[in-house]
Amino acid sequence: PTEGQGLGKDDPRDGIEGYLAAIALCRPLTIEMENVSNLIKHGEVLQDLLGRLADLGYHCEVHVPDMSTYGVPQYRKRLIILGSLFGPIAPPVPPGGHPRTLRDTIGEGTRFDAFNNAPAALVLTQEQVDKCESLDRMSGSKPRHLRTNEPARTVTSSNIGSAPGDLLRIRLNDGRYRRLTLEEAAALQTFPDEYSFEGVGDLAARRMVGNAHPPAFASFSLLAVAMPS
Repeated sequence: PTEGQGLGKDDPRDGIEGYLAAIALCRPLTIEMENVSNLIKHGEVLQDLLGRLADLGYHCEVHVPDMSTYGVPQYRKRLIILGSLFGPIAPPVPPGGHPRTLRDTIGEGTRFDAFNNAPAALVLTQEQVDKCESLDRMSGSKPRHLRTNEPARTVTSSNIGSAPGDLLRIRLNDGRYRRLTLEEAAALQTFPDEYSFEGVGDLAARRMVGNAHPPAFASFSLLAVAMPS
């Protein structure tokens, strides 16, 4: 339930109640929850959640990893709760090595060739570029377009969906800027290449991708479940 914990218990988008209801109904042996790292600042919300999970019989561990250290090609720092009915599970250990970059994932030599490929509908107007750069200046950061030799910024439902100032954008090799395609965003979230979005509208699919728990990270959690502490 990532949507809705930036403001703690007063956030109207809070998805925790539905999450707990599903757990109580299905009683899975293990659970994993991803939420914004900001949740840790709302201690009363987090402690209430952990207490209610304990009441359901779950032994839980909390950690705040950067998923770029687990093979996810984006800087994605998230609060993770890993729990089970059969005892504590130690958080997964990062595999080591260099983070995956945009070049590795969607750059030259991949099926995307994203920095040379420019679908006309995704190229930003000068007004859109100015809006993005204005937000960069206001936030005191360097220009935040995606760079080939780094992981991406955190993929979210908003910055790959509509066109806010914090839009994830590529600076093409010819100097223009464009939005990500749905498939590129899915690749940055480590969706399998063969995953199909057939029957789902573009904006709805982008929301799904932005809110998803990256499968590459989940695979390490599965290993941790297989070797509980």
